[in-house]
Amino acid sequence: MDDTENDATLGRAGAERPASGKGRARKAGPRLDEPSLLRFAHWYLERWAASEHTLRRALARRVARAVREDGADAATGASLIDVVLSTVTRQGLVRDDLYADARAGRLARRGTARRRIAEDLSSRGIAGDTIAEALETLPGDDLTAALAYARRRRLGPFRVGGDPASHRQRDLAALARAGFDRSTAEAVLAHGIVEDGSSA
Repeated sequence: MDDTENDATLGRAGAERPASGKGRARKAGPRLDEPSLLRFAHWYLERWAASEHTLRRALARRVARAVREDGADAATGASLIDVVLSTVTRQGLVRDDLYADARAGRLARRGTARRRIAEDLSSRGIAGDTIAEALETLPGDDLTAALAYARRRRLGPFRVGGDPASHRQRDLAALARAGFDRSTAEAVLAHGIVEDGSSA
Protein backbone atom coordinates (compact mmCIF):
# COMPACT_ATOMS: atom_id res chain seq x y z
CA MET A 1 0.00 0.00 0.00
CA ASP A 2 1.49 3.36 -0.97
CA ASP A 3 1.09 6.58 1.02
CA THR A 4 -1.92 7.70 -1.01
CA GLU A 5 -3.81 4.48 -0.25
CA ASN A 6 -2.84 4.69 3.41
CA ASP A 7 -4.11 8.27 3.67
CA ALA A 8 -7.39 7.31 2.03
CA THR A 9 -7.83 4.40 4.41
CA LEU A 10 -7.19 6.59 7.41
CA GLY A 11 -9.61 9.19 6.06
CA ARG A 12 -12.40 6.60 5.99
CA ALA A 13 -11.59 4.92 9.25
CA GLY A 14 -10.96 8.03 11.29
CA ALA A 15 -7.95 9.09 13.33
CA GLU A 16 -4.95 6.76 13.42
CA ARG A 17 -4.95 4.55 16.51
CA PRO A 18 -2.61 5.85 19.23
CA ALA A 19 0.46 3.80 20.13
CA SER A 20 -1.08 2.97 23.50
CA GLY A 21 -3.83 0.98 21.76
CA LYS A 22 -6.57 2.70 23.75
CA GLY A 23 -8.22 4.31 20.73
CA ARG A 24 -10.30 2.54 18.11
CA ALA A 25 -10.56 3.15 14.39
CA ARG A 26 -13.99 4.43 13.36
CA LYS A 27 -16.22 1.66 12.08
CA ALA A 28 -16.82 1.83 8.35
CA GLY A 29 -20.30 2.79 7.20
CA PRO A 30 -22.74 0.34 5.59
CA ARG A 31 -21.79 -1.06 2.20
CA LEU A 32 -23.54 0.56 -0.71
CA ASP A 33 -24.36 -1.93 -3.42
CA GLU A 34 -27.56 -3.55 -4.64
CA PRO A 35 -27.32 -6.84 -2.66
CA SER A 36 -26.59 -5.12 0.65
CA LEU A 37 -29.30 -2.50 0.17
CA LEU A 38 -31.79 -5.21 -0.80
CA ARG A 39 -30.89 -7.20 2.31
CA PHE A 40 -31.52 -4.09 4.38
CA ALA A 41 -34.92 -3.60 2.70
CA HIS A 42 -35.88 -7.22 3.47
CA TRP A 43 -34.70 -6.82 7.07
CA TYR A 44 -36.74 -3.62 7.44
CA LEU A 45 -39.89 -5.16 5.97
CA GLU A 46 -39.62 -8.18 8.26
CA ARG A 47 -39.91 -5.82 11.21
CA TRP A 48 -42.21 -3.01 10.12
CA ALA A 49 -45.13 -2.56 7.79
CA ALA A 50 -44.18 0.05 5.22
CA SER A 51 -45.54 1.96 2.30
CA GLU A 52 -43.28 2.58 -0.68
CA HIS A 53 -42.72 6.09 0.64
CA THR A 54 -41.72 5.04 4.15
CA LEU A 55 -39.41 2.33 2.82
CA ARG A 56 -37.83 4.85 0.44
CA ARG A 57 -37.13 7.13 3.40
CA ALA A 58 -35.52 4.27 5.33
CA LEU A 59 -33.35 3.38 2.33
CA ALA A 60 -32.41 7.04 1.88
CA ARG A 61 -31.23 7.19 5.49
CA ARG A 62 -29.16 4.08 4.89
CA VAL A 63 -27.59 5.60 1.78
CA ALA A 64 -26.93 8.90 3.56
CA ARG A 65 -25.06 7.04 6.28
CA ALA A 66 -22.92 5.23 3.69
CA VAL A 67 -22.16 8.54 2.00
CA ARG A 68 -21.34 10.23 5.29
CA GLU A 69 -19.30 7.47 6.90
CA ASP A 70 -17.72 5.65 3.99
CA GLY A 71 -17.54 8.23 1.20
CA ALA A 72 -20.05 6.38 -0.98
CA ASP A 73 -21.41 8.10 -4.07
CA ALA A 74 -24.78 9.76 -3.43
CA ALA A 75 -25.94 9.53 -7.06
CA THR A 76 -25.21 5.81 -7.13
CA GLY A 77 -27.12 5.41 -3.91
CA ALA A 78 -30.17 7.21 -5.31
CA SER A 79 -30.19 4.90 -8.34
CA LEU A 80 -29.88 1.83 -6.12
CA ILE A 81 -32.88 2.93 -4.07
CA ASP A 82 -35.04 2.90 -7.22
CA VAL A 83 -33.71 -0.54 -8.17
CA VAL A 84 -34.38 -2.00 -4.72
CA LEU A 85 -37.88 -0.51 -4.53
CA SER A 86 -38.67 -1.99 -7.93
CA THR A 87 -37.44 -5.38 -6.76
CA VAL A 88 -39.42 -5.53 -3.51
CA THR A 89 -42.54 -4.25 -5.29
CA ARG A 90 -42.16 -6.98 -7.91
CA GLN A 91 -41.74 -9.50 -5.08
CA GLY A 92 -45.05 -8.32 -3.62
CA LEU A 93 -43.43 -7.12 -0.40
CA VAL A 94 -44.60 -3.52 -0.76
CA ARG A 95 -48.22 -2.82 -1.66
CA ASP A 96 -49.58 0.57 -0.77
CA ASP A 97 -53.20 -0.58 -1.09
CA LEU A 98 -52.81 -3.35 1.49
CA TYR A 99 -50.76 -1.09 3.73
CA ALA A 100 -53.42 1.64 3.56
CA ASP A 101 -56.24 -0.82 4.33
CA ALA A 102 -54.41 -2.26 7.33
CA ARG A 103 -53.33 1.07 8.78
CA ALA A 104 -56.72 2.70 8.24
CA GLY A 105 -58.43 -0.22 9.98
CA ARG A 106 -56.03 -0.07 12.92
CA LEU A 107 -56.49 3.67 13.34
CA ALA A 108 -60.27 3.38 13.04
CA ARG A 109 -60.39 0.75 15.78
CA ARG A 110 -58.55 3.20 18.04
CA GLY A 111 -61.23 5.79 17.38
CA THR A 112 -59.41 7.97 14.86
CA ALA A 113 -61.53 10.35 12.78
CA ARG A 114 -61.71 9.66 9.06
CA ARG A 115 -60.09 13.03 8.34
CA ARG A 116 -57.15 12.20 10.59
CA ILE A 117 -56.79 8.78 8.97
CA ALA A 118 -56.64 10.41 5.53
CA GLU A 119 -54.02 12.89 6.76
CA ASP A 120 -51.95 10.09 8.29
CA LEU A 121 -51.97 8.02 5.10
CA SER A 122 -51.16 11.04 2.96
CA SER A 123 -48.14 11.80 5.15
CA ARG A 124 -46.91 8.28 4.37
CA GLY A 125 -47.03 8.87 0.64
CA ILE A 126 -50.28 7.04 -0.10
CA ALA A 127 -52.06 8.28 -3.23
CA GLY A 128 -55.42 10.01 -2.87
CA ASP A 129 -57.42 7.35 -4.72
CA THR A 130 -55.85 4.61 -2.58
CA ILE A 131 -56.74 6.56 0.57
CA ALA A 132 -60.34 6.95 -0.62
CA GLU A 133 -60.61 3.21 -1.26
CA ALA A 134 -59.17 2.41 2.17
CA LEU A 135 -61.68 4.70 3.88
CA GLU A 136 -64.55 3.08 1.98
CA THR A 137 -63.64 -0.34 3.41
CA LEU A 138 -63.90 0.85 7.03
CA PRO A 139 -66.93 -0.34 8.98
CA GLY A 140 -69.20 2.20 10.62
CA ASP A 141 -68.76 5.94 10.28
CA ASP A 142 -67.21 8.85 12.15
CA LEU A 143 -69.74 8.50 14.97
CA THR A 144 -68.61 4.90 15.49
CA ALA A 145 -64.99 6.06 15.59
CA ALA A 146 -65.85 8.98 17.89
CA LEU A 147 -67.59 6.68 20.34
CA ALA A 148 -64.55 4.38 20.36
CA TYR A 149 -62.32 7.39 20.98
CA ALA A 150 -64.58 8.69 23.77
CA ARG A 151 -64.66 5.27 25.42
CA ARG A 152 -60.85 5.01 25.29
CA ARG A 153 -60.39 8.52 26.66
CA ARG A 154 -63.31 8.29 29.14
CA LEU A 155 -65.12 11.27 27.67
CA GLY A 156 -68.80 12.21 27.90
CA PRO A 157 -71.03 9.24 28.75
CA PHE A 158 -67.96 7.08 29.36
CA ARG A 159 -66.56 9.35 32.05
CA VAL A 160 -66.15 7.62 35.39
CA GLY A 161 -67.23 9.74 38.33
CA GLY A 162 -68.35 13.34 38.30
CA ASP A 163 -71.06 15.01 36.29
CA PRO A 164 -70.52 14.66 32.49
CA ALA A 165 -72.35 17.98 31.96
CA SER A 166 -69.69 19.85 33.91
CA HIS A 167 -67.04 18.55 31.50
CA ARG A 168 -69.06 19.20 28.34
CA GLN A 169 -66.91 21.98 26.85
CA ARG A 170 -63.71 20.17 27.68
CA ASP A 171 -64.97 16.97 26.07
CA LEU A 172 -66.17 18.83 22.98
CA ALA A 173 -62.73 20.40 22.65
CA ALA A 174 -61.02 17.01 23.01
CA LEU A 175 -63.18 15.51 20.27
CA ALA A 176 -62.54 18.52 18.03
CA ARG A 177 -58.78 18.14 18.49
CA ALA A 178 -59.15 14.48 17.52
CA GLY A 179 -60.64 15.58 14.18
CA PHE A 180 -64.36 15.10 14.76
CA ASP A 181 -66.81 17.78 13.64
CA ARG A 182 -69.18 19.52 16.06
CA SER A 183 -72.26 17.49 15.14
CA THR A 184 -70.43 14.20 15.69
CA ALA A 185 -69.02 15.41 19.00
CA GLU A 186 -72.51 16.52 20.12
CA ALA A 187 -73.90 13.11 19.19
CA VAL A 188 -71.24 11.38 21.29
CA LEU A 189 -72.04 13.48 24.36
CA ALA A 190 -75.76 12.83 23.89
CA HIS A 191 -75.12 9.10 23.69
CA GLY A 192 -76.38 7.00 26.62
CA ILE A 193 -74.76 3.98 28.23
CA VAL A 194 -76.50 1.07 29.88
CA GLU A 195 -75.80 -0.12 33.39
CA ASP A 196 -73.00 -2.51 32.48
CA GLY A 197 -71.09 0.42 30.94
CA SER A 198 -71.56 -0.52 27.29
CA SER A 199 -72.89 2.08 24.87
CA ALA A 200 -76.60 2.15 24.35
